[in-house]
Amino acid sequence: MHLEQSEGKNQDSGLVSEEKHFSLKGIWETVIDPDKFYLRLKNNPKVLIPYLFFVAIVFSFFYLTTDLLFEQQMSMEGVREQIEAAKLSPEVMKMIILIQTTFSISLMPLIAAGLAMFWGNFIFAGKASFKQVLSVTLYGSIIYGYGMLMLTPLMFSNDSFRASY
Repeated sequence: MHLEQSEGKNQDSGLVSEEKHFSLKGIWETVIDPDKFYLRLKNNPKVLIPYLFFVAIVFSFFYLTTDLLFEQQMSMEGVREQIEAAKLSPEVMKMIILIQTTFSISLMPLIAAGLAMFWGNFIFAGKASFKQVLSVTLYGSIIYGYGMLMLTPLMFSNDSFRASY
C-alpha cells in the first residue's frame, strides 16, 4: 500500500511538471500536433509565454529586416521628403522603424482576440473567456511569426522587403 501511494505521488508530480511546461511545449506543439494541443489549451489557457515568444519573433524579424524596410521607405518620394525634413539620421530612423513595427505587429493578437470575442466566441460556441480566446490567438500568431522568419532569406535574396513564397 505504501508503494502505491509513492507511485501516486510520482504520477501527480509528473502531471504538475507537464502542466508547468505546457506553455513552452505549446510553442512547438502548435506546429506539430495542433489538434491535441488546442484541446488541452481550452482548459488551461496560457498567455504570457506565447505573447513574449511572439514579440521576440516579431522583434527578431524586424531587427533582421530593418535595413531593407528603411531602403524601401527611402525609395518612396513622399516618405523620403518627410524623413529629410525631420532631419533624422538613418540610425535613429531605423530604431524608430524597429520599435514602431514591433509594437504595432505585437498588438495584432490582442485586436484579433477582441474581434473574436465581439463576434460571439466563435471558437468555443459562446462559452469562452477572453483569456481562452487570446491564448488560442497567440499560439496561432506564433505560426504567423514562424512564417515571417522563414520569409527573411527570400527578402535578402530579392534585396527587397516585398517577397513571396
